Amino acid sequence: MRRAVLLLCFLGLFATGCGDGDDETTGETASGPRGELSETAIGAAEEGASAAEVEELFGAPDQEEELPGCELAGPNATPVLQWTWNLEDGSASIDFEAATEKLMSYRTTSSDLPTTNGARVGDSFEALRGSYGPTLKPLDLGVPSTEREGPWYVGDPAKSWLLFTVAGGKIKTIQGGNLTICE
Repeated sequence: MRRAVLLLCFLGLFATGCGDGDDETTGETASGPRGELSETAIGAAEEGASAAEVEELFGAPDQEEELPGCELAGPNATPVLQWTWNLEDGSASIDFEAATEKLMSYRTTSSDLPTTNGARVGDSFEALRGSYGPTLKPLDLGVPSTEREGPWYVGDPAKSWLLFTVAGGKIKTIQGGNLTICE
């Protein structure tokens, strides 16, 4: 349905201005996710937001695919609709529950998206610890996380949280929302 609407908008672009991607309040073109990252939101897009709301905020994604969901859940896994935007120095992906198209979580490899405490992809582990202090905890998945390698988090893994992947002493990815560990 969404693709059909986009095709109709494309065909009628010059006559009606449909789908030009401009933000009517600022005149800027949506170019992917922007804003701060928190346990429950990527910029203004909060957990539970519809795919249509996310597209209105950030524009159409560069890639869209449906994934089977967490393989550890077996045949009852919830399928995921994943949208990905190619950003200047990385990417940002948003996962929706495929059946409802409601935002569940996000992941970024771009330093353009800081957390609410100022941490960014590319920052040192020391800067990450300085941003979050004692609320930053290691997520030991068989191997203990260290300041050089491994996942670290803030928030409540049973609800919504921020997950930082550290490699070589620097933040490589930031994920947030209702995350399920499947690896």
